[in-house]
Order: sequence, then C-alpha cells, then structure tokens
Amino acid sequence: MNNKKIPIGVGTIVLIIIAVTVFGVLWKYEKSQKVKDAQIQNVSAKSRLNSQGEKKGVAEKIKTNSESSFVENTYTNSKYNFQITIPKYWQIIEDDTDNGSDPAFVFYKYVASTNGEKVTSAGLFTEGTFVVVRPHGQASEGISGKTLPAKLKGLKDANIASDYVLKNGTSWATFVKFKRIPNSWEESGFIFGRNTIKDEKITCERNDKIIDREKCDLWGGDILAYNGSVSELDRKQIEKIVSTFEFVF
Repeated sequence: MNNKKIPIGVGTIVLIIIAVTVFGVLWKYEKSQKVKDAQIQNVSAKSRLNSQGEKKGVAEKIKTNSESSFVENTYTNSKYNFQITIPKYWQIIEDDTDNGSDPAFVFYKYVASTNGEKVTSAGLFTEGTFVVVRPHGQASEGISGKTLPAKLKGLKDANIASDYVLKNGTSWATFVKFKRIPNSWEESGFIFGRNTIKDEKITCERNDKIIDREKCDLWGGDILAYNGSVSELDRKQIEKIVSTFEFVF
C-alpha cells in the first residue's frame, strides 16, 4: 500500500485551526473565572456593607432608645405649685413632714446615705446624683466653690442660675433661684442638682493657691476647689431635669 502524504499547506491550516480553538477555549475559561471572582468580591463587599449597616443601625437604635427614655415622668406638686420631669427609673423622696424641717423633694438616681441609714432627704451638702427642690430654702450657708453662669435651655424666670465647676472646668452641680415665686414658696427657695464626683479631692484655695484646710477661711474669701470627674450622661440628665422645672400657678 502506498503512503499518502498530506500536503504541507493543508497541515499548516489544520494546525492553525487547532491553535485557534485551544486559544479560544483558554480565553473563554479565563474570562469566566474573572466574572466569578468579580461576583465573589461584589458579594463580599455587600456583606461587609450589610454588616456595617446592621452595626450602625443597632448603635443608632440604642442611641435613639436612650434619648427617648431620657426623661419620661412628670411630677406635679399642687401644694408647692411646681412640676418637674424626671427619668422614669429615678426615685422620689417627699420630705414634707411637720417636724420643723424645711420641705424638700428629692428626685434621684443615687443619694449617699449616712452610716447605712435610709435616705429621707437631701440638700446642698448631700453626695450623689440628684435634683432637690426646696421651696423654703435650707437653713445653712451655701456651697463654697468656683461658679460659672449655668447653661440651661428652656428654664423660665430664673433669677440666679449658677454651675459649680471642677478644677478642669466641668460642671458638677447647678443652683437656681427664681424671680417670681408662688405664695407657697419663700424667697430663700431654690433648686439644686448635682452629680457624683468620681475620685473626688477637695482643696482650699486662697488667691488661686492651695492652703492647709485647717487654715481655710471661707468667710474671709477662701474657696473650696473640687477635683475629680463626673459622668457626662448623668450631667446631661441633671441639666435636662433642672431645665424642665416650672411653677404651676
């Protein structure tokens, strides 16, 4: 049998067809892989965005819930003609007995007790986080310390509104008296709101210099300087509560 030889031209054409076919298959496969990789990256990016969005949503929800529950209950006292709005979880002490003491209405998150005894009232020198309304004032001298004008929004008819500040300038207490008061109040009546001071340290200063507490002369112009820190959220609550106070004539 005679061997038939394939013409060189035909063989070349066959090789070219095979090469083109292989190249086409490889190109199509590579393109397919790129599409898949892009889809995977897209899904991953969407997943990250969803995750971040969920986290952001939770944070905003917590913030919104916190703000919506900031103040919830309005307390009204018809005998002393006032009302005030407080956080729902805060507690109330009504000290209006006929024992000769001045009436006091305490709205508090925390009030320090003496010797573990039950807290029955609060005033200018009580420690804790609270607001006290004292329609007849308090039979004692006021607090010594550096003060600045209080920054209260919405408070009506204030005659005196002062913030007591720490050495770092942070407010820790607010004292307010009013221009126009009902007949059930006396001129010495006031509102006082304060915060717990963490790591509190009190020094006596004379002409901006610390002196021995035993030599401290508050009547002679020396002042007490308060050092420490207060909770920012608790401070905002105190300012908010004091700002909601108003007389009901």
